[in-house]
Amino acid sequence: MALSVAVYLDQNHWSRLSAVALGRAPDIRGVLQLLRAESEAGRVTCPLSWLHFLETEQLATISRRRELAATMTEISRCATIAPLSALVPEHLARSLARATGLVRVPRDLPAIGRGVAHGFGLTPRSLFDHFPTFLEAVLAADPAGLPEEQRFAAEQTIRDLRRRDREEAEQHMRARTWAAGQQGSALLRTHLARSVMEFLPTINEWFDEHGIQFIPEAPGSQEWLTEVVRNVPELDVQVLLNAERDRVPRRPIRANDLRDVDVLAVAIPSCDVVVTDKFWPPLAARAGLGQRYRTRIFSELTELPSALGEIFEQSGS
Repeated sequence: MALSVAVYLDQNHWSRLSAVALGRAPDIRGVLQLLRAESEAGRVTCPLSWLHFLETEQLATISRRRELAATMTEISRCATIAPLSALVPEHLARSLARATGLVRVPRDLPAIGRGVAHGFGLTPRSLFDHFPTFLEAVLAADPAGLPEEQRFAAEQTIRDLRRRDREEAEQHMRARTWAAGQQGSALLRTHLARSVMEFLPTINEWFDEHGIQFIPEAPGSQEWLTEVVRNVPELDVQVLLNAERDRVPRRPIRANDLRDVDVLAVAIPSCDVVVTDKFWPPLAARAGLGQRYRTRIFSELTELPSALGEIFEQSGS
């Protein structure tokens, strides 16, 4: 089977590619041509995430949404990347099984799939079955043709995400202020604790299912649980990126930071190339994420052709 290189593109890069397609940004025309050719040949996959749908929906005009959606559809070919919430429970169960010496059959849970349902971690049905319908009706903010139930599902998902991110950004600011007055690895421990709490029901359910009693106060228990969490790639990236972000002095934590981290937490371990906003590559480098997950992480689209060339050369394809 031919190699397919997974390339995750930040929203701002999709916007630039859309501008090129419309003749407005000729400086990276070669990148657009390359992605068109390689995605058509099946040698490159550029998955969309739930965040792409959310940010496209937020654009001011219907025409701009349709233009951007057209470029996204053409190059992604309906490939999507699963959200953190869909992948972590299974990967956490695998980590717990390894840590306790249990043998279990892992579920086949690909990070990169196809269709809107996969991107939102949902079971395919109705609205989420049909990618073009979703693009036209939701991304273009023209839902008149959708049944009321389908329209509500899409709009409610977007509202819930916005509210969650605003509330969590405020919590992260308070936690950073607290950690600043502590010593040592307070930031890292804070985000590890946050990840544990977020998925504590999954952890407790796993212990109950296997008849294991976990005593948090027992000597070595916290270190053991830390190792379990860090062995889940998505949580490892999430914790390290959040901690590095908090070390940037005087920068407020924005709701969009949390969205970016949640998506990068899946994209970095799952993709060969991540082209993101300029804020994140230096933080990922300090955390050693590119080396750890063998992922090329940078912020300039102009670097993409050489990165793909190196990958193809190394693979012999």
